[in-house]
Amino acid sequence: MGACFSSPSALNDDSHTRSSDAARSHSIEKGLRLEEQANKQIYKLLLLGAGESGKSTILKLVVQRDLLWDNILSAFGLILECMEEWEIKAEERNESSRTLVDQAGRDFITLLSSSSSSNRFAPELRQPLVDLWNDDGIKLAWKRGKERCFPENLPYLMDAQNMERFWREGYLPSSQDILRIRSKTVGVSETAFKIGGNTFNIIDVGGQRSERRKWIHVFEGVNGLIFVVSLVGYDTCLVEDETANQMQEALLLYSQISNSIHFSNSYQILFLNKLDLFQTKILLLQSPIKTYFPDFTGAEGDVEKSVLFFRKKFLRLFRGRTAGGGGVDGGEKSREIYVHETTAVDPKIMKFVMLATTNVILRSRLENLGLL
Repeated sequence: MGACFSSPSALNDDSHTRSSDAARSHSIEKGLRLEEQANKQIYKLLLLGAGESGKSTILKLVVQRDLLWDNILSAFGLILECMEEWEIKAEERNESSRTLVDQAGRDFITLLSSSSSSNRFAPELRQPLVDLWNDDGIKLAWKRGKERCFPENLPYLMDAQNMERFWREGYLPSSQDILRIRSKTVGVSETAFKIGGNTFNIIDVGGQRSERRKWIHVFEGVNGLIFVVSLVGYDTCLVEDETANQMQEALLLYSQISNSIHFSNSYQILFLNKLDLFQTKILLLQSPIKTYFPDFTGAEGDVEKSVLFFRKKFLRLFRGRTAGGGGVDGGEKSREIYVHETTAVDPKIMKFVMLATTNVILRSRLENLGLL
C-alpha cells in the first residue's frame, strides 16, 4: 500500500520539476516574443530582374580594379570574336594591336599577377586599346552590338580621360567607376543596413535563366519586391539567348513573378533603369521601337512617350494599386507598386527605395490602428 503514496521528498522533487519546466517554458516564450518583435523591425526586400537589367549595379559598393580591367579586355574579346564571325576586318595598321589585345584577354590572370608588383596594369596595352577603339572595323561592329549584347559601359571605360586614370600607377576606382563596372550575379547575395531602428535586408539573386531556379529559396517572408528593367534592352538580345529580346523577357518574367502567391502581401518597386542610355538611343533615332513593338503609337524620338509606353506595359501586368492613388485592373488594397525611372549610377536611387519602404511601413501601421 505504501508504494501507492508519494513521500514528501518525492512531492518536493515533482514540484521543483514542474517549477523548472514552467520557468523554461516562460523563458522560451519570452525568447520567441523578443524574436518576433525583432523580426517586425527587419524588412526583407527581394531584388529581381532579367539578366542585363542593371540590378546588381544598384547594390555595388566595393569593387577591385581588377574587375574594371577585365571588363575592358572581355568587351574587346567579344567584339573581336564577333568581327571574325561577321567577317569584319580591323584596319591593317591596327592588326598588331588586335593581336596583342586578343591575346591579353586570354592571358588576363597572368597579366594581373605580373602587374601586382608594379601596382600598374600592363602599360603596353593602353595605346593598342585606344587604337582599336578608334578603328573603323571596331566601330562598324559596335553598331551591331545589340545582336550580341555588347557591354554598354565600354564607351565610359574607353573615354580618353578615364583611360589615362586607369593606367596610372596605384590607380583605385572612383565611386563613379565602381557604379559603371559590370559583374555577373551568381547565386544569392545579401546586403543589410539599419535606418531609424529598422534593419533592411536586400537580397540580390542572379538574373540569367540558369540562375532563376535558385529564386524560390528566397521567396519566403519578403516584405518588398524590387524589380529592375533595362529600358535600353527593347532592341537587344539576351546574353544567354541571341534569339530572345531583353524587354520581352522582362515582361514575361514580371508577369510570372509580380502576381505570384509568394508576393500577395508584398509591396513592389519597379525601376525602369538605364534611362540615360535609353534617351540617347531614342533621340538619335538609332533603333525605332515600332520595329520590336508594333503596338507603339508614339512618335519616334519622343523620350517621354517611349518611357510611358513601357511603363504602361508593366503596370498592366500588376494586379494592385499604384502609389499615390489610381488602381490597376481594379486594384488590391493590400498591394501597392511604386514606379521610378532611373539610371543605375544615380546615387539617389536607394533614397527612393527607403522612402517607398517607409511609406509602406507607415501605411501598414495606420491600417492596423484602423485609421485607414
